[in-house]
Amino acid sequence: MRQQTGASKPWRVLGSALAAGLLAVTVIHCGPGVLGGGTGNESTRAAASGTAVAVDDGGGEGGCNRPPENTSGSVTICATSRGSAKAGPYERNGRTLMTSPAAVRNADQYAKQYDGDVVFVADYSIVFKADGSLDTAASKVTFTASKFTASGTEQPTTFKTHPIPITSVTLSNDCPKKVEGFSFAGDDWYVGYENKLKDEKISGSINLVSGAASFEASYAWRHNGAILTYSVSGQISQTGNCGPQTPDSGTDTSTDTGADAGTDTSTDTGADSGSGTGSGTGTGSGTGTYPMP
Repeated sequence: MRQQTGASKPWRVLGSALAAGLLAVTVIHCGPGVLGGGTGNESTRAAASGTAVAVDDGGGEGGCNRPPENTSGSVTICATSRGSAKAGPYERNGRTLMTSPAAVRNADQYAKQYDGDVVFVADYSIVFKADGSLDTAASKVTFTASKFTASGTEQPTTFKTHPIPITSVTLSNDCPKKVEGFSFAGDDWYVGYENKLKDEKISGSINLVSGAASFEASYAWRHNGAILTYSVSGQISQTGNCGPQTPDSGTDTSTDTGADAGTDTSTDTGADSGSGTGSGTGTGSGTGTYPMP
């Protein structure tokens, strides 16, 4: 009998190898999160050595080809403000001058009168383009102050900034990715008093995960060029409130058992040195602007 040759012999060898379990080719399609966060487009080929080789067929970094989600929200920030001032340029009679040292000292004292607690509400809207990049033209944050400190006294206020551009975001590892924080910066933030001041800049960041929030905001006095800067740092309130908001509702049930330490036996023998009468009434209310120019 003549031995058969040709293409059939290699297939016979391959069939024997497969039957013996010496070679296996397996294609496994994995869903998201498998093998480092795939999207279902990866193939894993198991070689005879038993080593898995991941082949990325697409899906982008992190295995997610979906753009981040647009998001908007509002957070209350309980913060502390610190003011300072420095010299700046200004124009007078066609000449460019610098703030005098005396004027800087006065401006610094003025800025520091707002040192203390301040409460802001940050309203933000973050928009992404179809390619997943941040739309900085459409992404804004606006701050509204409800309380500030002036000369050591807390005062209510309705001060509100212009919308400020959001310049960058921090994203999670989810799919789609979610916003965990953002940074903002601009040079048009103070509303009103255009004849007295000009905006310098405002910049800062808010971490929506840790709650940390901070920014610096500056404006310049037009009459002498002094640049006043307010540095604000604080924390997002989990309740929307900052500090005690209602009086103590509890009842004091304690009893004073201490005896008086002494008895007053003195006698007032002095005559009144004068007399007078007077009366008057007055009412007042209002809100302040933080910070006043």
